[in-house]
Amino acid sequence: DAVSFLVKQMVNYQAIGFASEVSGRFQDARGGSQSTGLIAVSQASYVGIFAYAWLNELANTAALTGSSVSTSISTVAVHNWAGHANEDVTSLTSCVLEVASDHD
Repeated sequence: DAVSFLVKQMVNYQAIGFASEVSGRFQDARGGSQSTGLIAVSQASYVGIFAYAWLNELANTAALTGSSVSTSISTVAVHNWAGHANEDVTSLTSCVLEVASDHD
């Protein structure tokens, strides 16, 4: 148990007091309401990624013009800590389009 607190005075939106000199309650990693709090420390890590293209619509005009059409895709990782900014991880990812064979 790392922390606890005492509510000196609590009022509602009409400034009517409804609690004073009572122990506060925590919702922590243990689950449920506790009178003392548990602090959990963890290492920053990725919890998800999202990808986006700079060009939002890509029309395949190669059959008409003979030129290939492409756009870059950026990949961004999201951390488990609110204080850490999203991180560009494009160099760690790849995007591949596999063409189905005639036998499928």
